[in-house]
Amino acid sequence: MRPGTTSTRGRTLWSPPSVTLRNRPLVALVCLSLTATVEADDDFSSDRPGFANGTQAAPVLRPITELGAALAWDPNTGTTGRLPDLRVRVGAAPWLELRVDAPSLLLADPLRIGDLTLGLKLASPVGASLAVSIVPSVTVPSGTGGGVVTGRLEINWSANAGILGFGGNFAAGSVLVLDERRVQGEGSLALSVQPTATFSAYVQSYALWIDGEHPDLYVGAGVAVMAHPRVQIDAYADVGVTNGTTRLQLGVGTSVLWGRST
Repeated sequence: MRPGTTSTRGRTLWSPPSVTLRNRPLVALVCLSLTATVEADDDFSSDRPGFANGTQAAPVLRPITELGAALAWDPNTGTTGRLPDLRVRVGAAPWLELRVDAPSLLLADPLRIGDLTLGLKLASPVGASLAVSIVPSVTVPSGTGGGVVTGRLEINWSANAGILGFGGNFAAGSVLVLDERRVQGEGSLALSVQPTATFSAYVQSYALWIDGEHPDLYVGAGVAVMAHPRVQIDAYADVGVTNGTTRLQLGVGTSVLWGRST
């Protein structure tokens, strides 16, 4: 991943080189993303691989590790990448989890180390088929890119109708562009299908926007497979459809629920 790349955890964002690491831009488009996960042990639900975060908290006192790698092809900067794209989630209550995004190695010229992000997820069902989550987070300059402390607030929703799922998110925060703090945001929308208990797939669209700039629009798709009741494997691909966007983004990852239910 090149300088200025942002991490969206399970969904890869490649922001302009002037943007602080792991931040993401405010959206002008109602967009989408539903995390493609499947039924599993203790209602295990990963935030990978869709663009939005999921609407379920990690099980109480049981960590979930989400690990991935991503590559992008850009006509201006060539091939860039990021790994090990690690997030750790631990439930503090049925409706609350603590979250840490560890710094990743950004594979660009020169090599860089990303920043540390700390956050919470507050999640709750709303009726029989609708759920929402709120994810506040703070990114702390801890890598090689310098920068300042930035904050972000994300609202996610998901709904199910049989084997079909719908979901999306809106988010807003701050980002540093050429030493100037500016408003940044995003939005997404997705449709998923889960024909079996161990396989699901989705298509999605999402938009990114920094105040004063034109929004960037992406479309993508991904799949998730439960290799074990506590292990999910995923893959995804996103394509930029507006001028100035990264043309192709590919990623793979795994999510593991640790410990045993009590």
